[in-house]
Amino acid sequence: MSSENQLSLFDDSNFNQQELIPTDPKIPIPPGTYSTMTELAQHCDRCHRCVLGNTRTHAVVGRGNLKAPIMVVGEAPGQNEDETGLPFVGKSGQLLEKILASVNLSTDQDVYIANINKCLGGYTRIITEEGSKRLNWIVKNQWSGKVLSVDSNGSLVWKQVTGWYRSKLAGRQLYKVFFPDGKCNNKGEVGYIATADHQVLTRRGWITVEELQGGDLVATGTPAPGSRGLQVLLGSLLGDACISSSGQFLENHSIQQAAYLKLKARVLNGFRPQVKEYLAKSQNGKTYQSLSMGLAKTYYLHDLREEWYPNNKKDFPITALEKLDNFGLAIWYMDDGYWRRKTKDGQIRKSIDVEIALGNITPETAQKVVKYFETQGYRTYAVFKSTWRLFFRYGEGIRFLENIAEYIPASMRYKLPEELHSIPFNIEVYQEEAVVTYWKPVIKKLLPPKPDFDVVYCIDVEDTANFVTPAGVVHNCRPPENRVPTTQEMTACKPYLLEQIRLVDPKIILLTGATALKSLTGDKRAITKIRGQWLEWEGRLCMPIFHPSYLLRNPSKERGAPKWLMWQDIQAVRAKLDEIRKDT
Repeated sequence: MSSENQLSLFDDSNFNQQELIPTDPKIPIPPGTYSTMTELAQHCDRCHRCVLGNTRTHAVVGRGNLKAPIMVVGEAPGQNEDETGLPFVGKSGQLLEKILASVNLSTDQDVYIANINKCLGGYTRIITEEGSKRLNWIVKNQWSGKVLSVDSNGSLVWKQVTGWYRSKLAGRQLYKVFFPDGKCNNKGEVGYIATADHQVLTRRGWITVEELQGGDLVATGTPAPGSRGLQVLLGSLLGDACISSSGQFLENHSIQQAAYLKLKARVLNGFRPQVKEYLAKSQNGKTYQSLSMGLAKTYYLHDLREEWYPNNKKDFPITALEKLDNFGLAIWYMDDGYWRRKTKDGQIRKSIDVEIALGNITPETAQKVVKYFETQGYRTYAVFKSTWRLFFRYGEGIRFLENIAEYIPASMRYKLPEELHSIPFNIEVYQEEAVVTYWKPVIKKLLPPKPDFDVVYCIDVEDTANFVTPAGVVHNCRPPENRVPTTQEMTACKPYLLEQIRLVDPKIILLTGATALKSLTGDKRAITKIRGQWLEWEGRLCMPIFHPSYLLRNPSKERGAPKWLMWQDIQAVRAKLDEIRKDT
């Protein structure tokens, strides 16, 4: 269209057509439509070119210096922005201001900010306090119970559902995400189906499903032990506990050791231990009361079995022994060790023998155990008597027991000589310990395209803003007032943005996130692959940068982390601005 034809749209005879701009997306907004930002803002305030006009509180046009050399383009207003009518005023905006200030840039002088204007498959199962529930059922029934979530310390916590959302797929790609050795059903691998832009919790922080790589470890949302729980598990496994081929941890104790087993169960409460009584049979056929403790099957225990049963037969990994502290050694000793006082000529001697069963291990492993205790300052030796046993040399046994005595409860004090009974019992180590999430690699598969009208679902979760699925921890979908805008919405708003760019005439445009990048330039590359690079668009310098909300979810400042990369990018922006000013 020629400039004459463009201008002719707004002669007196077509004045009414210009007035229709806010209500009809078919009416074009050619360059030069607005002479001031005030005129543009007045149209935006009345705009209904897309459905967002029906639900907004305020149109969010922009803020900052109207003649700024730098323009920051965001994606869409959130709740805070909708309430105030200003872009980037929530936590993301506060962080953006700090980032700019770190290189002496401000919205009063150097920067103008404007805007361009996410979800799971319904059959995804969510772990709730009432058992597993389908996501679409939760949304359709607006169920407000508690779901399993991960807090900022990596601990598993129950949090309430506070919002329910459904949206059209609208051309977004879908991926199936699952664990490589996870469960299968008649529909294939058990996991979840998510849009490419949905975020999952990884060791790298929150990243989109599209950005997931083969080496990424994701938070499973299933328990791994804390420091004390690890001591109980490893100490028990060095004893008689086992992990079945199905991943079930099991151990047995006599009824006389019931209090001790219940203390173990308390520490491991996050694994949902079940302690049961049963009748056991001895070799001579007599029955006696015993107790068993089983733990819930988890990915952690499944992978731990692979370490302990390399050939489907229980091994004695020295790496496990090396992880034990005195608490863990006490567990191992109580499960598989004992002491006795020596006698000579019928007389009881003061010295004692301390022995721990090693089981059916190789001579090489037995010597490695001896060597390990040598590094801990104990002189020991291993003897084979139908199975391997570890003995502490003269005087070493009593010193070993002195070091572990505080962890031995009343019901197990018979495992100590009388002279050590005065050492007080440390009940604190047996208190319940919060479990943390286990991390594991996943596989993702790109699914065939689905119709645009297919519906995807999501929920809001209080405080933590995430929830656990069968294949990891995923982030809240942003609600309708704070989501990625649809193609239709961006198309309706983009002409306003182009006019803002013309009016401000910035030398540099910063595009915060993939949505702003794609909407303005058409570049579909992931933000992690293109951030920090200078691009040219319509004769202007542009740099894609991380959205501040992404940095809030990834707080690490370590080298290579998103915040560290952002610091490199904003310094490059400052240097480029100084270079431009010097040349002019």
